[in-house]
Amino acid sequence: MTEQEDTNENMSFEPRSIRNIPLKNKYVDVSEDKGDLKIEHIPTHPVKPSEIPKKEPPISKPAHASKAVPVGSIDGQLHHTHTDYEVEPAFVGGDKSILENDDTSDGRDLQGTSNGSKKSRWLWWVIGGLIALALMYFVLHSFASAKIAIVRSAEVVSLENEAFALGTDLSFKNMSFDVLASTTVSANGSSNTNEKAKGQVVLYNASGADQKLVSGTRLTSLRGKIYRLTANVTVPQATTVNKKTVPGSVTVNLIADEGGEASNSPLTDFTFPGFKGTAKFDTIYGRSKTPMNGGGLVSVANTSPTDIAAAKGVLQVQLTDDAEAKALALSDDTFVYIPGSLILKSDKVAQSYDAKTKSALISQHGAVTLVLIEKTSIAKVLAAKSSIFNASSTISVKPVVQSWDLTSTPLKSSTATSITLSGSSTIAVSLDPDQVASAVSHLKRDEALRVIQHIPGVEAVEISVTPWWEGVLPGAGSISVHLE
Repeated sequence: MTEQEDTNENMSFEPRSIRNIPLKNKYVDVSEDKGDLKIEHIPTHPVKPSEIPKKEPPISKPAHASKAVPVGSIDGQLHHTHTDYEVEPAFVGGDKSILENDDTSDGRDLQGTSNGSKKSRWLWWVIGGLIALALMYFVLHSFASAKIAIVRSAEVVSLENEAFALGTDLSFKNMSFDVLASTTVSANGSSNTNEKAKGQVVLYNASGADQKLVSGTRLTSLRGKIYRLTANVTVPQATTVNKKTVPGSVTVNLIADEGGEASNSPLTDFTFPGFKGTAKFDTIYGRSKTPMNGGGLVSVANTSPTDIAAAKGVLQVQLTDDAEAKALALSDDTFVYIPGSLILKSDKVAQSYDAKTKSALISQHGAVTLVLIEKTSIAKVLAAKSSIFNASSTISVKPVVQSWDLTSTPLKSSTATSITLSGSSTIAVSLDPDQVASAVSHLKRDEALRVIQHIPGVEAVEISVTPWWEGVLPGAGSISVHLE
């Protein structure tokens, strides 16, 4: 191998673009490929001046030829592979420093481009992350919500024989029903007796004053039969409605003055013989509500007075318990029965003899009247005695009775105007969750806490907001309020 060949063989070429590089006495065609620079057709004889090609004006490089030209050798020989664009001839010499110092090399441009690409990618990652965070914040803020838990305080209010006016202090409604009780006693045979007819009559008062009547007052039917009142009664005076006089009225029970079938009577009118000769005889009168019946000969068991007295006590307990149970069952979400306030009127004890068992069935009927009190009105009278509702608030509160243990004395009559209560009740505030949510919507958490804590009867409050970093409560529609 000649010294010139050795020089050419040992030359190392870095990947770079070469243009018009003078080499001693030799020239090569230079082209760019994805691999190393390939050089071929290297003349082995000395190059004559006439063989040196004339220098042509430089050809402008196409836009797609700006890439670096890799240089190298394969199997000790230089080769080249043509690309789609032309490359100027270049002179090749043995001075490797010329290649190394070539100002046309773009290796630094490659390194700068690589660093620029990395910076550009890093910048886009930062921008993308910021956009993602902004979107996440916007979504979470749009779906923000709040939960408010309110613990209410309760207070026990006690009453002791306090009277309240029906219709003024307490709203109410009247109710009535019947009860029946029975028991058996031993009997020693039976005997016949004449029973008296019984029935109901409506008494009317067309005068301008109430009329009081005592038990046993006589009434006469159109047939001349005498009947008597079974209880004291007051017939209310007449009233004027639409310029017309409307008589006062009340329903009463009558019993015939004598027994037997003759005491029975169909529907009829009644007068008061005691008022005969006065104006009351025409203004106070009666009219049948039911026929008078039950009069006649009946079989009555022969029982001892002691057994009958004991049976009556048993029947009265049964009637009272049954009446209280039915009254309590009438309570609902709006009205409540106060135990002890009903009126129970019992009829005469009836007997029937059973010869097979030699016993008598003792029975008794009872008529019950009572009043049901509206719950909200009870809560109001209790709230007036409570310290919870003394403070004012921008949010309206209502009293609610959580539990009660109230009793009443029996009403004086079915037309009683007052009720007397005793016992204790637990009272608290009732809040409208929607109103609370509206009052604190779009407020800062601390401000919302202060608003709720100033509501009368609020013992504690807890507010949680989602997402956790939200310092302001969302709109009322996104706030849920739970009362404890």
